[in-house]
Amino acid sequence: MTEQKYFIKLEKGQLIEVNKEVYITYYQMARKERYQYERDKKYGLLYYDSWDTSTINGQDYVKDFNSDIEKLIIEKMRYKAILNFIEKNDKEKILQFIISNEKENEIAKRLGITQAAVSKKKNKLLRLLKDFLEK
Repeated sequence: MTEQKYFIKLEKGQLIEVNKEVYITYYQMARKERYQYERDKKYGLLYYDSWDTSTINGQDYVKDFNSDIEKLIIEKMRYKAILNFIEKNDKEKILQFIISNEKENEIAKRLGITQAAVSKKKNKLLRLLKDFLEK
């Protein structure tokens, strides 16, 4: 009795001889891919790569109007720059109190300085911050 031969068809129509285990594995995998494609088609899923051409990527056709990445990056860079500015000017505590909406006399008590000193430092910090943001 002759042993059965197994072949896999390549893209260009060529046949390559393989053993039974490779043959079964290959066609199981191919069937799973077809099943997934059929299922996606049934539920109306689209693949961007199906829109690809030699000059355009399929993803280029789809634009996300909900978020502006460029604006988001600029905001993050600005935020980091502001934090660096605050750290360099070592006025972090006063700024934290300003943000928390505490009164100047409460801030002065916590820091152990006068209310006038807090007011002066706060105004100077806000002026520096304004100049920094305008650059």
